[in-house]
Amino acid sequence: MSPTFARGLYWVSASMILGRSARILSLFILAGLLPAEDFGRYAALWVVVDGLLLLQGFGIGHSLVIDRSNNDESTDSVFAISVTLGLALSLIGIAGAGLIESITGMQGIAAAFRVACLVVLLQGLLLVPARLFDRELDFQKRFLPAITSSTGYLIVAVSLAYRGFGLWALVIGEVASFALEAATYWLLTPRKPRFRVRMDFVRQHLTFGWAVFGGTVLIYLIRSIDKFAISRGPGAAELGVFAFALSIALLPASVLTRMINGVLFPHYAASETQEARNELFLSATRVMVGLGICFAVVLILFGGFLLETFYGNKWEAAVVPLAILAILGLFRTLTALLSDLYVGSGRPGLFRAMTMIQLVVAAVGLLLLPVPGAVPVAVVMAVAGGVAVMAGFLIARARIRFAVRPFFACLRAPVIAAAVPIALWAAARAMPQYTGIAAPALALLLGTCGYLACWIALDRETRALLQGALRGFAGAERRPS
Repeated sequence: MSPTFARGLYWVSASMILGRSARILSLFILAGLLPAEDFGRYAALWVVVDGLLLLQGFGIGHSLVIDRSNNDESTDSVFAISVTLGLALSLIGIAGAGLIESITGMQGIAAAFRVACLVVLLQGLLLVPARLFDRELDFQKRFLPAITSSTGYLIVAVSLAYRGFGLWALVIGEVASFALEAATYWLLTPRKPRFRVRMDFVRQHLTFGWAVFGGTVLIYLIRSIDKFAISRGPGAAELGVFAFALSIALLPASVLTRMINGVLFPHYAASETQEARNELFLSATRVMVGLGICFAVVLILFGGFLLETFYGNKWEAAVVPLAILAILGLFRTLTALLSDLYVGSGRPGLFRAMTMIQLVVAAVGLLLLPVPGAVPVAVVMAVAGGVAVMAGFLIARARIRFAVRPFFACLRAPVIAAAVPIALWAAARAMPQYTGIAAPALALLLGTCGYLACWIALDRETRALLQGALRGFAGAERRPS
């Protein structure tokens, strides 16, 4: 592991782990303060906000990272595109808020949606400063924005929820989070981007962005089609159960994968050969698969115990969806890693192809469901994710010369290690004391530790990667700011 990559991973890891820990803590606290209906209504309106955020991004952030010219006019042109799209889409969302209730089938969310649209403009302001740090591999600058953003969300959302603001707590917390992140990036960036346009650079970035944007639209549809189906069917409470379970199940994809992709993508862009990119991808995938399988096994075996311990019977309906969606979380981790490999290799069309396969399988499955409840929708999405993973690796082998056999070899150790928590779970279930907390809690602790120890002991390559990362982290800590 190169020192530059290790330092980048150190700072991105620190920012993501601390930042996401605050968001995860927020989720668990809010789950105790708010009813499932509030989570359902928030998930419904955020489907549309997420679409506006997607349109605002338009792939221009990736284009800025890929652009190695370091031309100020090129950077300023991207900033002009970003701010213009952010402002226009925010105004469109605010003006069309009256349609949101008919689109989602949820009543009483139009006013909250108008406020939530402000995050689109805020993303337009922060996109360029954030991506400039990525392009320069200056990942240390990610730390403070991540901490201020997530801490702000925790304080604002939890405080408002405690005071009975319900849905508004989630919305205002998100706006505060984006505002703090944007302000921090602007304070840290040494050169403030200017609003100026040079048309040749605009065309260049929009052309590349369009290629990435097509696949990103498909990703958005995949992330939204399940929630849309439930919102138009069983309603807010069922959607709240599904959204809560999905938020937990996708933690590896939303935290660890975003963390490592944030370092991988700029290194893909800086690598001169496809073999070097493939080697980076395999190293990252080896670690992510091991951690992802551990997380999925824990949720499948102990998810019900954890929900009951923290919330009693409040989220009992989420136990089965959580177990199924844990498998989806593992698949989403792999497709996210593959997507950035394709785009970083200059082949965004492969990203679109893999994502289209996943969307088609999910859409057909959801259309065939008589009632789109949380459990059947979770099954459909997990199957679609599995098909996408298989298709993605076949595409990688055929189009970018990725050797699939080493990937399958890296599955052996974590699959064997999974026997440890399974055996301890079965032993704990056989105990008369299992209905209490002590036996399952001990099985959870020993099973997780046993899995990690067994996996690392069996996988020599992972052990070497972790040792290299630790040496790099130690170097990053000694490196002056």
